[in-house]
Amino acid sequence: MKKIILLLALSFYSIAYSQIHDPVQWSTSVEKISETEYNLIMTSSIEENWHLYSQTVPEGGR
Repeated sequence: MKKIILLLALSFYSIAYSQIHDPVQWSTSVEKISETEYNLIMTSSIEENWHLYSQTVPEGGR
Protein backbone atom coordinates (compact mmCIF):
# COMPACT_ATOMS: atom_id res chain seq x y z
CA MET A 1 0.00 0.00 0.00
CA LYS A 2 2.85 2.39 0.83
CA LYS A 3 4.40 1.79 -2.61
CA ILE A 4 1.14 2.64 -4.35
CA ILE A 5 0.76 5.87 -2.39
CA LEU A 6 4.37 6.80 -3.11
CA LEU A 7 3.91 6.07 -6.81
CA LEU A 8 0.72 8.16 -6.95
CA ALA A 9 2.41 11.04 -5.10
CA LEU A 10 5.41 11.02 -7.45
CA SER A 11 3.11 10.84 -10.48
CA PHE A 12 1.07 13.80 -9.26
CA TYR A 13 4.23 15.79 -8.50
CA SER A 14 5.67 15.23 -11.99
CA ILE A 15 2.39 16.14 -13.70
CA ALA A 16 1.76 19.22 -11.55
CA TYR A 17 5.21 20.72 -12.13
CA SER A 18 5.74 19.86 -15.78
CA GLN A 19 4.19 23.01 -17.17
CA ILE A 20 5.31 24.43 -20.50
CA HIS A 21 6.90 27.88 -20.32
CA ASP A 22 6.65 30.16 -23.32
CA PRO A 23 8.71 33.23 -22.36
CA VAL A 24 9.17 34.44 -25.95
CA GLN A 25 6.46 36.18 -27.98
CA TRP A 26 6.96 36.34 -31.75
CA SER A 27 5.54 38.71 -34.34
CA THR A 28 6.06 38.61 -38.09
CA SER A 29 5.59 41.01 -40.97
CA VAL A 30 6.35 41.16 -44.69
CA GLU A 31 7.64 44.14 -46.70
CA LYS A 32 7.38 44.07 -50.47
CA ILE A 33 10.66 45.20 -52.02
CA SER A 34 9.88 44.53 -55.67
CA GLU A 35 7.55 42.38 -57.74
CA THR A 36 9.63 39.26 -57.01
CA GLU A 37 11.33 40.15 -53.70
CA TYR A 38 9.99 40.36 -50.16
CA ASN A 39 11.63 41.18 -46.85
CA LEU A 40 10.45 38.85 -44.06
CA ILE A 41 10.74 40.38 -40.61
CA MET A 42 10.55 38.34 -37.40
CA THR A 43 10.60 40.16 -34.07
CA SER A 44 10.74 38.54 -30.64
CA SER A 45 10.05 39.83 -27.16
CA ILE A 46 11.52 37.98 -24.17
CA GLU A 47 9.87 38.18 -20.75
CA GLU A 48 11.72 39.74 -17.85
CA ASN A 49 14.22 37.48 -16.03
CA TRP A 50 14.70 35.27 -19.11
CA HIS A 51 17.93 35.47 -21.10
CA LEU A 52 19.17 34.68 -24.59
CA TYR A 53 22.68 33.34 -24.96
CA SER A 54 24.79 33.30 -28.11
CA GLN A 55 26.59 30.30 -29.62
CA THR A 56 29.63 32.52 -30.22
CA VAL A 57 31.28 35.31 -28.26
CA PRO A 58 32.74 38.24 -30.19
CA GLU A 59 36.27 39.33 -29.45
CA GLY A 60 36.35 41.47 -26.31
CA GLY A 61 32.93 40.15 -25.27
CA ARG A 62 32.06 38.41 -22.05
